[in-house]
Amino acid sequence: MSKIDLPPLPKGKWLPADQRADVAALVVAAYTEDKKAIRQIAAECGRSYGFVHGILADANVKFRS
Repeated sequence: MSKIDLPPLPKGKWLPADQRADVAALVVAAYTEDKKAIRQIAAECGRSYGFVHGILADANVKFRS
């Protein structure tokens, strides 16, 4: 499993819709295909747990328990 290669994301700023869609695709793939934990994804992309959780929720991903 490799590190998530995201473009630089400004903290505390809204992402434009097109950039958010690109980030969502990478985050969803890491969660669903690579079976990475939300905290691991957050650490790898330099964003918060809440940011990653929100991206996954917006994408209607079924969360693991």
